[in-house]
Amino acid sequence: MASGQKRNASLKEGKIGSLYKSVQSEKTSVQEEIIAGGLEYHYKNNNFALLAYNQNYDRDFADTLWVKNLNAYSISAKTTGENYVLSAETALLEENIAFQSSVKFIYNYITQELSYSYRQGKQLPAYAAKPYLLSNQGENREIDWNLDYQLPKNMSLGLRYALVRKNNALKSPNWNSRGIFNLTFNPSYTIINLQLTLLDKEIVTETDSSYIATLPVHYRLRFKIDHELNPKLTLSLLLRYHYEDKIERRNNSFYWENAFYYHRTKWQISAGIKTWQTLTSLILPETDTENPEGCICATSEDDRVFAKVTYKGKVINLKTEWQQSWLNGNRTLYLSVGL
Repeated sequence: MASGQKRNASLKEGKIGSLYKSVQSEKTSVQEEIIAGGLEYHYKNNNFALLAYNQNYDRDFADTLWVKNLNAYSISAKTTGENYVLSAETALLEENIAFQSSVKFIYNYITQELSYSYRQGKQLPAYAAKPYLLSNQGENREIDWNLDYQLPKNMSLGLRYALVRKNNALKSPNWNSRGIFNLTFNPSYTIINLQLTLLDKEIVTETDSSYIATLPVHYRLRFKIDHELNPKLTLSLLLRYHYEDKIERRNNSFYWENAFYYHRTKWQISAGIKTWQTLTSLILPETDTENPEGCICATSEDDRVFAKVTYKGKVINLKTEWQQSWLNGNRTLYLSVGL
């Protein structure tokens, strides 16, 4: 694999300050060149792989811990048994080491997975996946444990627990945690989900520093009902409450959304209303992992009507969304096209 393109960037004194995800705009651009190759070998229930990667830019980075010419090499292995899956990968990025391993057990109605991740250094390949669930800044190590249990009578239980430790913290490094309790009940034509999340404040403040004065541990309650009115039409209700401040209750956040979803083979149309209130940025995390880098709504409060249309074809994907606030009169229109 090889590629070369102009990449949007912000410059500091002629050096790269940061790179943007988009590749075409009026922003300043730098030349990016990437070449990579890999080998994979299969033997019975075992897989082995090697990967070599190089990326190069035509300017130095303003951050002295980043290099414009990055070389990376990795080796990985995976073995699959009747009730288990073992995998491990280690990589070398210049002089820094990264390592990840996981073990997954499946027994009757119970599925468990335990994983460990560690990496040194600050720089990652340009389009690399996030190395950790809870953080991607600096030298960290993380332990994750997931459990799913299929209960009788259309019920399922999910537990998620993760620990992250920043080895390059200014003070003595501590383990920060995130825990999730998830219960789903699925009677005929209805899905009811209740989720409770506990987050250490440090995990949230890494994404938004305005949470620095909040409770040491955040509690987030999520309740959702999806009811199928007919095979093509679904009614959804979503409620969230974020307990973040013990003294000033008005600092706690809430979010409410009620919508209809109409499904076709290639089309999905949704419309509804949503409202929220918060004194900081209301972070709506990804449903299962409670990843803080989710959708961030505007600060303070708002009440909105929205409509969304999504089309997924063989060649082209389209998505458009319209929102109208009846609190301040603001109107937004979003359009996305993918090939």
